[in-house]
Order: sequence, then C-alpha cells, then structure tokens
Amino acid sequence: MRETETGSREPEEEPFVRVPGLHRSWEIQQLLEPGCELRIEEAGEAGDGTPLFAVYRRDQDELTDPPR
Repeated sequence: MRETETGSREPEEEPFVRVPGLHRSWEIQQLLEPGCELRIEEAGEAGDGTPLFAVYRRDQDELTDPPR
C-alpha cells in the first residue's frame, strides 16, 4: 500500500502483464472483458502495412483489497 497526499492508504497498483503476440486493431476487441484494464502500445506493422499493437492487461480484482 502507498500513502496518498491526504494521508489515506491505497493498494499498490499491480503491474500490467503482456498479452502474448502482436495484435491488429480488430483483434483487440476479443481481449476485452469486464473487470480488466488494457494498455495498448504501437508495435510496428505487418508485412502488408497493417499496424500492430502490443497489449498489456491487469485485472481490476487484483487492485482492490479483499473485504474485511
């Protein structure tokens, strides 16, 4: 946990985990699921000029503390 400017505590953010492979823009919708967060970065282009993207994911469940 880390302390905010107001002195309250919040959980440390879990790191994003790389989704294997490089993805075309229309494939990214297949990676979307409720409760997850995606980070998408440009990663070059395919031989035919299609842009490719690297996708990183983390689940929102991992960001919250369990109920006490």
